[in-house]
Amino acid sequence: MEIEFKISKDQLIAFNMKYIVNTKTYKQQIRAYAVLAFFILLGLMILLRSTLYTVTIIIMYIIFFFFRKKYLTDH
Repeated sequence: MEIEFKISKDQLIAFNMKYIVNTKTYKQQIRAYAVLAFFILLGLMILLRSTLYTVTIIIMYIIFFFFRKKYLTDH
């Protein structure tokens, strides 16, 4: 017994966009972006050497870390 099912391009894209956050590749990319952002901000802290900038950069990283899924997806 064979079952045939046709799916439109829009349905396929909608399905993939809905479940992309559950994929292994997506989770690895989110971790990689978080690490990259950490090193960029760490480099800025070392270059600027100011207490005010250091505190600001730490706060920016915390905000990025907790809201990274919202910033990195179009949902």
